[in-house]
Amino acid sequence: MRVAQDIAGDWQKNETRDYELYKGLNVLSILPNKTQGYYDLQIKTQGSQWKKVFQWDFKAARYCAVASTAKTKITKQA
Repeated sequence: MRVAQDIAGDWQKNETRDYELYKGLNVLSILPNKTQGYYDLQIKTQGSQWKKVFQWDFKAARYCAVASTAKTKITKQA
């Protein structure tokens, strides 16, 4: 899955704003472990060590993040 970020930057004298555009690719994996009957999920950013694991939360009725590693390395788009 693709990731895109459009981050507002500094204001210019002419009252316009700079923007930083970033893009990246993530991979969604279904892990073999189950939590409360639902498979755990993992999102990993390609090109870096960052990943995040999600487990099913019965009370919230949704997947919730439970672990992550390292900061995301997203390549800057020109």
